[in-house]
Amino acid sequence: MKFIEVNEMVKEFRTGHSVVRALNDVSFSIDEGTFNVILGPSGSGKTTMLNMIGGMDTLTSGSMNIDGRDVSNLSDAQLTDYRRNYVGFVFQFYNIIPSLNVFENVDLVKNLGGSDFNTKEIIESVGLGDRMYNFPQDLSGGELQRVSIARAICKNPKILLCDEPTGALDTKTGQTVLQILSSMATKYKKTVIVVTHNSKIEAMGDQVIKIKDGNLEDVIQNKNPKKTTEIEW
Repeated sequence: MKFIEVNEMVKEFRTGHSVVRALNDVSFSIDEGTFNVILGPSGSGKTTMLNMIGGMDTLTSGSMNIDGRDVSNLSDAQLTDYRRNYVGFVFQFYNIIPSLNVFENVDLVKNLGGSDFNTKEIIESVGLGDRMYNFPQDLSGGELQRVSIARAICKNPKILLCDEPTGALDTKTGQTVLQILSSMATKYKKTVIVVTHNSKIEAMGDQVIKIKDGNLEDVIQNKNPKKTTEIEW
């Protein structure tokens, strides 16, 4: 059994008397502990798909199984529990608490989630060991994004969902962040899903899911995923 199984996923949004179909009968599966790329242009439905996997929104029709559990029709309370215990989020914008230093920002999330991960080790794993007690205003954009990754990992989720995580970063910093995200799949056995419009990231994925106009265009398996240093940016 695959870790994530999506079958005929449909998502529709109603605006007045109109119905907009954002996702149209999308089906795919994802293995546990892999680095996956959802690739598509703006407005293709990829963020909608991410929200569905993350329990931020519900399917109009179809089914979705995560780790053998049907999460298609969970109650609000069950969705909250699912997001808390299964999913970590990394967004384009960092949502770091400005009055807390790096350690405190990460440790807060760890304690709220009841994880037994070592906060210092997680911060060191994203390359911020020497910035642990700095405050957000002292950090660069790339460092803030690494705090976001550490915070997401420290709650020990099974799935790490990343929506355009390099969108606000320069190329070199973005490469560093992507390599860290890729290492989360191998080092911590997390299932990492990155949503992006950047086709160059495709080469990094164990699997690439291509979306256009709400339709599944292709699913590609990479037998030899590349590191960021092997990609011509």
